[in-house]
Amino acid sequence: MTIYRSTPHPLDDPRCVFTEVFTARPNGRGADSLYMLRGVDGYVYFVTFTSTGGKLPDEDWAELYVFYYPVNGFGFVDERQFYTNKRLNDVHFRRSAGLTIESGPGLQFYCTDRNLPREFNVNTFGE
Repeated sequence: MTIYRSTPHPLDDPRCVFTEVFTARPNGRGADSLYMLRGVDGYVYFVTFTSTGGKLPDEDWAELYVFYYPVNGFGFVDERQFYTNKRLNDVHFRRSAGLTIESGPGLQFYCTDRNLPREFNVNTFGE
């Protein structure tokens, strides 16, 4: 994962420049997708979503890290395994994942199946 810092200008402004801060790899299970969040405590956090287990993954994980700036590092905070509804067709974090910030300290996670027809399945994981 490579972290960049930008100048405080809109993306279409020529003064908008990105500078590499550091590159590192989280020690966890890997990341099929990653979301960065800023906490009310001022820290920047990121959540990684991944599925493990081979061709038909059966383990879905979310891992939470905190980014330490200007130290240019990050630390592991917590992880949690989620169990998808086995009756649904191949619904896992590695296919598609997302999150919603709930009121208070809660996060709500989503995942979908690989192919999205007109009607598709979504697993929702609350607190």
